[in-house]
Amino acid sequence: MYNRNGNKMFEFHTVPHSEVGKTSVNLVSVAVIKDTIMVGDWKRLVITKHRSSDGSLIDTVTVQTKPWYLAIDSKDRVVVSGSSQQQVDIVGVDGGTLISIYPKINSQQVKYCTGVCCDSSAIYIAVRNGDCNTGHIHRYDTQGRFLSCIAQGLHSPHGISLTSDGQQLAVADWESVKIYNKV
Repeated sequence: MYNRNGNKMFEFHTVPHSEVGKTSVNLVSVAVIKDTIMVGDWKRLVITKHRSSDGSLIDTVTVQTKPWYLAIDSKDRVVVSGSSQQQVDIVGVDGGTLISIYPKINSQQVKYCTGVCCDSSAIYIAVRNGDCNTGHIHRYDTQGRFLSCIAQGLHSPHGISLTSDGQQLAVADWESVKIYNKV
């Protein structure tokens, strides 16, 4: 954990101290909810919850979808994007899948669900059909219903985020970053 000045404050582990060095992990995603840091572990199919003040392990929640990408929605639920698992799950902070989203492009199940982010009324998901230049950004309501396609023809979108004012969407599209204005 680093402070705003870039100084290291502390390190923390995603397994109990007795398991450090004994348990294999693959940490690939992170999201913050209030004073809790959520870390996605692809290998163990879990999300670990940590205190932001010292990194201490609060809980470990098992998930069905590999947590390649994480976001927190306006209802304090964890949105888990599973990459090649072709789905996005909305999970309660104490575990358990509440809603599963299976994005489609042209009525066909997508091959990859990558980056996710949320605002107060929607969930944004980066998807693609495997080949380059098939990437889309889709917008869903908080119940997982498709609302619109925001962008298409992207090379290979991965990380996505809204700006702090919520008026623009930034998309890491392989070798470039694209910014979309909210309309």
